[in-house]
Amino acid sequence: MGALAGSQAVGLSLVTYYRMGELPRVLGRSWYTGFSLEAGDAWNRATGFQWGQVKKAGSVFVGADTVAGPFYAGWGKTFQGDSAFYLFLGRPTDFN
Repeated sequence: MGALAGSQAVGLSLVTYYRMGELPRVLGRSWYTGFSLEAGDAWNRATGFQWGQVKKAGSVFVGADTVAGPFYAGWGKTFQGDSAFYLFLGRPTDFN
């Protein structure tokens, strides 16, 4: 549900963040806040690209360089009204 499919795809994103300050040494190094703006679509060759059909979204997030690895939490919302919450802690492994 909500997935894009097609033999052709395009995506554009703008992500920016700001270093807010230092964490206590026992917790890690620094913490950050930021936001993103994204747009994209997928289509089949028969239908072609249509600018009016491009999906648009944005997000806000906080993150930190912690002793347990990178941490971030974010909330994103599409211009169509769908939203999601993201939470991540640690480094990816070969098993993820």
